[in-house]
Amino acid sequence: MSPDHVYAVVTGDVVGSSKLPADKRKILLQCLDSGFDAALRVVDESASHLPPFEVFRGDSFQGILSKADQGLRAALIIRASLLAQPEIRKGIRLDTRIAIGVGPVQFVPKERVGLGDGDAYRFSGGELETLKKRKVNLMIKTPWDSFNDELRTESFLADAIIRSWSPAQAEAMLYALSGATQAGIAHTLGISQEAVFYRLDGAKNWAIQEFLSRYKEIISKSLSNGVNE
Repeated sequence: MSPDHVYAVVTGDVVGSSKLPADKRKILLQCLDSGFDAALRVVDESASHLPPFEVFRGDSFQGILSKADQGLRAALIIRASLLAQPEIRKGIRLDTRIAIGVGPVQFVPKERVGLGDGDAYRFSGGELETLKKRKVNLMIKTPWDSFNDELRTESFLADAIIRSWSPAQAEAMLYALSGATQAGIAHTLGISQEAVFYRLDGAKNWAIQEFLSRYKEIISKSLSNGVNE
């Protein structure tokens, strides 16, 4: 694996999981696994050479993506997947802190993702620690200082939107983030297309999509100019 290849490392933990009874923790892990699978299907189908997302300490997780410009989409899919589960959120506000590190990786492990090393790992782990000290649940750090302030501000704004999602809105967003049309979402959920429109509108899907587009544009253009420029 080329040491110059730029990856996205996604590191997170579940907020509020300590309040879950034992019988709900198994459901939590199943929801996380479902989110990981959905994210990989959408953003990095060629990732068979990479280790799978890993859960550690019961409620923390990490994954690596070879398509760095899709790191944000993967993170939002994972978050929406959890927020869409009312059966484990009843009476408990469950969410995820997620830090995305973009950068070179000097060592990509074949089995356990946590054994990797490189800037993307250090960025992601460091930003997660920062998140724990702040009242936000989303952060991005890249090798390009000229863009990090912008991405931090946009992450804060997106996080404020995501915190307001109801389970129904998060479910609709999960499918939208995965590329489904409103008609397709309506068919899958067994509801009207109008209902899907109102759920996505209430979730501010248009703003989230703009953020995704800007993130991808920043990463793609920066990569074309070189990692160190």
